[in-house]
Amino acid sequence: TAAITFGAMSVWGYTSKKDLSGMANTVAMIMMGLLIAALVNVVVAMFVGLSSAGMMISILISAAFVVLVSLLTAWETQMVKELYYAGDEAGTQKQKSIFGAFALYGSFVSIFVNLLQIFGFLGGGDE
Repeated sequence: TAAITFGAMSVWGYTSKKDLSGMANTVAMIMMGLLIAALVNVVVAMFVGLSSAGMMISILISAAFVVLVSLLTAWETQMVKELYYAGDEAGTQKQKSIFGAFALYGSFVSIFVNLLQIFGFLGGGDE
């Protein structure tokens, strides 16, 4: 599921003619808010215990992160494509390609981990 999501968003970002950089700024701001909400949820769970409402909030936060990181994946793919076609010298182009690979790898890992959290909660492992 993570590979399909990542692949689909990368293809969309690569083939899209629309500039996705404006979307990236909005998504990053929303992610900051979600990160704060996730931290508040963790603190509340530590002091009160993880209730069914807290678990539902965790699932919703993870789902929102999957959507937002998927959108960032499209932007990152478009950014890597633009950096490639910038026509820099060989050394600079290699550094940019490594940076792009790490950015995309981080997005994939984030999608994967959040999907694991969603399916873990929905799987019902009550240990």
